[in-house]
Amino acid sequence: MKGTRYNNIKKNRISEIYLVLIIVVTLSMGIVYAEINSVENDIRGTVEASIQEGVIITDIKYLSNNGADETNSSINYFVGTMFDSKIVLGNTNDSSITYEVTIYNNTDKDQLFIDTLTDKTDINLYSNQDIVYSIEGLEKYTTILMPETSITFSITFSYKEGISISNNILTCKLNFRFKENPILVLSNEGNNYELSDIYPDYSSKEYKFTIMNYEGTNINNVPMNYTLKATVDKPLTAKIYDDNGNEVTGNINIAGDGQTQVVHNYTLKIIWDNNNTVENIQYNSIEYADKELSCNLTLNAIPDDTTEYMDYSIKKQFKVNITTLALNVDLNIDSTTGLFENSSSECSYKISIKNNNSIPINYKVKGSSTNELNLNGANIDTVIQANSQNETSITITPVENFIYMTDVSEIDVYVDIISPYNAIDYKKYTISINTYGTNLRKIIENKYTINTSTPDFRENITTTTNSGVFQATEVTGKAYYFRGVIDNNYVSFANKLWRIMRVNGDGTIRLILDSPLNNSMTYNYSTTSTNTNFNTSAVKSTIETWYASNLQNYNQYINQNAIFLYDRRASSASIDVFKSWERLYNASPLINTSGINANYLYTVNTNNGNGYLNYPIGLATSDEIMMAGAVITDNSTTTLPSGDNSNLKPNYTFYIANDIPSGVGIWTMSPFSSTAVMVFKSQVGFYKETPTSKRLVKPVIELNSNIEFKGKGTESNPFKIYK
Repeated sequence: MKGTRYNNIKKNRISEIYLVLIIVVTLSMGIVYAEINSVENDIRGTVEASIQEGVIITDIKYLSNNGADETNSSINYFVGTMFDSKIVLGNTNDSSITYEVTIYNNTDKDQLFIDTLTDKTDINLYSNQDIVYSIEGLEKYTTILMPETSITFSITFSYKEGISISNNILTCKLNFRFKENPILVLSNEGNNYELSDIYPDYSSKEYKFTIMNYEGTNINNVPMNYTLKATVDKPLTAKIYDDNGNEVTGNINIAGDGQTQVVHNYTLKIIWDNNNTVENIQYNSIEYADKELSCNLTLNAIPDDTTEYMDYSIKKQFKVNITTLALNVDLNIDSTTGLFENSSSECSYKISIKNNNSIPINYKVKGSSTNELNLNGANIDTVIQANSQNETSITITPVENFIYMTDVSEIDVYVDIISPYNAIDYKKYTISINTYGTNLRKIIENKYTINTSTPDFRENITTTTNSGVFQATEVTGKAYYFRGVIDNNYVSFANKLWRIMRVNGDGTIRLILDSPLNNSMTYNYSTTSTNTNFNTSAVKSTIETWYASNLQNYNQYINQNAIFLYDRRASSASIDVFKSWERLYNASPLINTSGINANYLYTVNTNNGNGYLNYPIGLATSDEIMMAGAVITDNSTTTLPSGDNSNLKPNYTFYIANDIPSGVGIWTMSPFSSTAVMVFKSQVGFYKETPTSKRLVKPVIELNSNIEFKGKGTESNPFKIYK
């Protein structure tokens, strides 16, 4: 009976203690403040609470401050061993505020102070990590609160050392954690720890902890045996090692004398379990990356004197993050800018990859050809062994027959680590290629719409309708001329802006200066002479002098064989009116000089003309201006072509007329008669003027056919000589 009674008492006692332990352990598994939700009163200053069961806060008083805001700082409420507060510090780093806390042990057991608990990562529990607290009069794992006694200590809030103050307010909930004085203590018990960066590459993570008993406790008057056990979710393995590096597998003994504290240090090591993976594993098939698993560490202690004391158990849980492997890989490309000299060019690049990891990796250099650039050598999977270096070569070549009009073409190349993890865009290179130029005739044939019909040269051009590039015939073959309201025939040459009038059959390019020369001038030197001979004119002398000052250094680009038609042939109607006016009258402009006497063809040399020019420069003919968009009008002359002329209004919106001031004309290369020269006025049309009138001048030159250009022909991005 005695044995039975003793066993029943022992069972009841064990059950009671287990119940207390379960409550304590449950609290130690996380900071639980569910009871706070029922407290609604906002209590400031000193707070009095009704006596509760267990260890409780009975009083909190303001003590002092150093530059803190005492008025707005408050202890809002307290429940059990937890209090809720608002702390408002000052604007200096030494600001602080101190409170006095009284805690009462309303149990019949000694209570050991474990720790001050909160969660600083949760802004609802601790809103400002720049503010810290310190406690005096309460020591972790040392302070013991005896039954029905109180302890008073102080807590001071201050700024963390060395911070730059950006927020002076802290709202926090703190829990002064007590538990029945334990037989053994597992260090850091009550906190959840997170072990991150455990990768599926057989790497490991360690956590160090201690187990200790406490002197002066009756429970430790006897020796004690305990065991440690760690369990972890697969595919991880957890092992425990002692201070000597030996794996812990059996019981450990603490000799208890009630006086000497015994401390054991251990290391918990969590590793990737090789037994749960396949040799030569395809890492990108691992299903555990970026997942959270768990580890449990359990302490079971049984005193040798089992007739009087129960076994004691502590269980601690860890969170273990299995994350994507932070690969250490060095990537470099030897250059990101290349140069195409011509259509046969090739630019080669080496991409260096160094694997600084203890596992092999698989990578791919990726990229696709564009409509401007061909990429070769990409999209190949390559394996690089652990702690090794490798090079991948790629080449970029021009696209066959592509016309490059911009200075630089770009192509993106990616180096992707495709295992051990799938499709990681690791690094991007943008490779720039300085592309080659193309002769202008080829650009126009490939990038412009060519209108092969002959336009009605009596038609007004006030919009982009019937504007563009048209085809005609001149002495060297098929030519392309620009007509109407257009904005893509700009050329930048010799630091000046020009407009393309046409590209000849041999590829030479006829340009007219976009804006006229500064001063208006008479055609002749004399203000009384009516001589229209271009060869002795002031206009010829002026533009040749201008050439010598502005263009002579660019002779290598300028066609020295350019022909300028000065047509003094008599018209069919009258010997007093020349052919130029007849062609305007019939709206049939001419650029083909085949069969025309060399006397009318002004050139620098006598190979294909009269050799009367000192420099290859002239003016636009009335034919060329009509082809560009001008018409004859009822203001031009008293003699008009027969028929309905009501639509013959001046054109002044086409590209040559744009820079001619209203009412002012430019001299042309075409004489009207022996006493008058054809002038184009932007709001009048063609007009015959005596050589004594003052008009502006727009010089005309031709560029050689072998010049390569880049650009788009717009005013902001004009064609420029490539080299």
